[in-house]
Amino acid sequence: MKKAIAILLAVILTLSVCACGQGTQEEAEEKKVSAKAFYGCWKYEDDGGFIFVNEDKTWEYLGGGDEAVIIFGTYSLKEDGIVLKDEDGSVAFKLKQDGSKWLVDSDGRTLERYEWTEPEEPAEPEEPDADIASFAGVWKYDDCNLLVSVSPDGAWSMYDIDADAENEGVCYVQGAELVIEAGDGQYLGSFTLGADGRLYDDAGDSLSPYVEPETPPEVEEPQEEAAEEAHWFEEHEMPVNYSYDDPAISLVGGASVFGKESESYTRIPSLWYVERTSYQSTGDGNCIVTLVATSMTDGATMPTFIYSEGYTVTWSWNICDYYKGVILTEAEEDTFYSYNYESNGENIHVEFSYSCETMKFDDLSYMLQITLTVRMPEDYDGLVLVCYNAPESTEVKNEHDLIYEGQVVLPVEELPGWREMRSGLICRISG
Repeated sequence: MKKAIAILLAVILTLSVCACGQGTQEEAEEKKVSAKAFYGCWKYEDDGGFIFVNEDKTWEYLGGGDEAVIIFGTYSLKEDGIVLKDEDGSVAFKLKQDGSKWLVDSDGRTLERYEWTEPEEPAEPEEPDADIASFAGVWKYDDCNLLVSVSPDGAWSMYDIDADAENEGVCYVQGAELVIEAGDGQYLGSFTLGADGRLYDDAGDSLSPYVEPETPPEVEEPQEEAAEEAHWFEEHEMPVNYSYDDPAISLVGGASVFGKESESYTRIPSLWYVERTSYQSTGDGNCIVTLVATSMTDGATMPTFIYSEGYTVTWSWNICDYYKGVILTEAEEDTFYSYNYESNGENIHVEFSYSCETMKFDDLSYMLQITLTVRMPEDYDGLVLVCYNAPESTEVKNEHDLIYEGQVVLPVEELPGWREMRSGLICRISG
């Protein structure tokens, strides 16, 4: 019995020894480090640096923050971790596991497993699609008074706001640019559209869309003020009866003809019309207005004596002050005039010049064209152009000429035949 117990104890002891040996071996195997556990990207918690452990036994370090440090080399597996050596063979890092998601280097700094993604490179901006319609319109340089006009049909011109075209030619779109050329095909420059809606030339100067300012409407004066003011022409039953660009009106006796065989003028009908061809603000409270007055005679109404040689056809016109009832008289040797006078309680300075051209179309038809350029205050509406009957006789004509001589301003009622103005064309001169 004792012998059996001794044998049983020996067997149990042997099994216990075997079990202890097997446990020690398993614990050793569990402690053995696998390289796979280190594969991937690891990020330092404190400075954001990165360590990349690759399967081919290579590694890289990328410094975090503002650092631009990059180190690389190979690594070897040790019992408790891996050793990272740089390309010179010096130990750069020693890493060991501290949990499945953490590593600790030899300085005690911790790293966390990190999912690395390559930063996307910014896409190159695509050039915007452009066509000539994108550039069409009128553009004004922001730093000067030059305008550039682009037409959808491929024509362009450049001109000053208050002048005629300085240059013109053809244009076309190339990529995102509008290329402009002279009429002979010579390259002159290019423009591009900016994101701010402006146009930019190849020197970097900007242009903005240009909207031509509207002509300010005439402001009607209050009735009370109008009642207090003296409108000389209205008081004498000669109101304004014509505006710029109205249809032509017929003046009975609007022109006169005179032949050598006769001592008197014979009045005949004529058609008159007036158009404003330009307006310019001078920036000092004044403006410059250019207008053209045209008259045509109907030859069928001319008297028979004009068929003889040596006859004239005359027309009469004046610039007058609508409030004062004075005529800004003409000079005999010059076509430029400058006047200072008081009208309606204000000191008015007016300058004007004119040119006349008479054209004969056939034996029976004549045309008179008067071009007037007037400089005047922008807010002054007291000038009128009056086109009316000519004198009836040579005696009246001579008196008409003499009364002008040496005059600066002349009252309308002192002009022989002034009452005939009532049947004439009266057009206000204004901006």
